[in-house]
Amino acid sequence: MATEVIGLKIGASRLVAARVSNNGGHSLTSVASHDLPPGLILRGELQSPEALSAELKDFFSANKLPKKRVRLGVASNRMGVRTIDIPGALSESELADAVTFRAQEDLPIPVMDAALDYEVIDERTTEDGEPVRRVLVAVAYRDLIYNLARAFEGAGIGLIGIDLEALALLRSLTPPSTTAQSAGTASSATVIVNVGSDHTVVAITDGRALEYARVIEWGGANVTEALAESLQLELEEAERIKRSLSDAPDELPNGLTQEFAGDARELVDGQVTAFAREFVSTLQYYQGQSDSLAISHVVLAGGGARLSALASGLEGLTGVPVRLGDPTVRLHSLPSDEAFVPGPELAVPIGLGLGQ
Repeated sequence: MATEVIGLKIGASRLVAARVSNNGGHSLTSVASHDLPPGLILRGELQSPEALSAELKDFFSANKLPKKRVRLGVASNRMGVRTIDIPGALSESELADAVTFRAQEDLPIPVMDAALDYEVIDERTTEDGEPVRRVLVAVAYRDLIYNLARAFEGAGIGLIGIDLEALALLRSLTPPSTTAQSAGTASSATVIVNVGSDHTVVAITDGRALEYARVIEWGGANVTEALAESLQLELEEAERIKRSLSDAPDELPNGLTQEFAGDARELVDGQVTAFAREFVSTLQYYQGQSDSLAISHVVLAGGGARLSALASGLEGLTGVPVRLGDPTVRLHSLPSDEAFVPGPELAVPIGLGLGQ
């Protein structure tokens, strides 16, 4: 029987769920979304478990989503991700102890306050014959995870896991021919940039595993707020103008004068440039590590992936190609609804739904 997983992303402004059937291949059977009240999720963190429980109940009921086998994605600056090497022929319990010990040294969260998980992503033998395991370690403040778990328990929804959004992006945007590679040494890295409403996830991969991840506190809402403040607009109108500029960057949006549209584009470009500089600083930090790889290209995803000047701005500063991600590259079939158009904003929920 097919194993179905509901991949669920909780953003600052909405819930997005992808219903994925995994049975040898992967099929996307449906997608659903639900607007959230402002302030419920701030910078990737839940403010009220009880309020989210009520929203989840309404969302799952309205869209007839099964309340079992749900995988949730998280991204916050109160999390840390590292890839570490653990030498020695260790038992599972010894490996767990070694990972915990290293996490105290390498990760920014005190172990006593953290929820920690890890996965062995590679094994090799040194020239001296010593086995070495490469381990991906993720930690988050325990209260961040606990509050989310409380909300889902209150809604009667069964979680099969709470996963990093960065890992979900790798699963949905990396072609099967790349993820299947298990031997050899990678010569370059791909950078995935998922632009959300109030934060952006940067994930760097060698094509097989997550090399580095960071959350930047900038998103599409920053652009909307800058337009609203500088041009004295309501937020709804500023959002409409931002989208119209992004959808048709070489055209004059309906209802705008040439001068007004020019001022709006200049504001958007300024916001994107500020983000691009922070993004470049992230790449410089990664490449300052001894085992870092050269960057081959950048893949854009998320609701803000089509922001005016984003691709060209990143390409200009990094000097590498930038393209829009396709979250359907590992899917064998899509919903039968002819009106359904898969977009880069589905990269996280689809990635969460992939797998058993």
